[in-house]
Amino acid sequence: MGTSRLKVILVEKDMSVLELAEKTGLSARSISRFVNGHTTPTINNAYKISDILGLHITKVFPNVFNYKRISRNQI
Repeated sequence: MGTSRLKVILVEKDMSVLELAEKTGLSARSISRFVNGHTTPTINNAYKISDILGLHITKVFPNVFNYKRISRNQI
């Protein structure tokens, strides 16, 4: 599945999977699966991770939570 953005962010922030797991309250196994692209987090877990990393959810999980703003005229 390729390198996830989360993996890159953890390297940039010098944070381990275990550290992120401890800070979010999620299991290291779950974080590892997100990092390696094996599964995608729920919206709640994605927000927990994004908040800890200090980034918007679409920056951490761009292929999962990439919302476009739609005007009423487009509906």
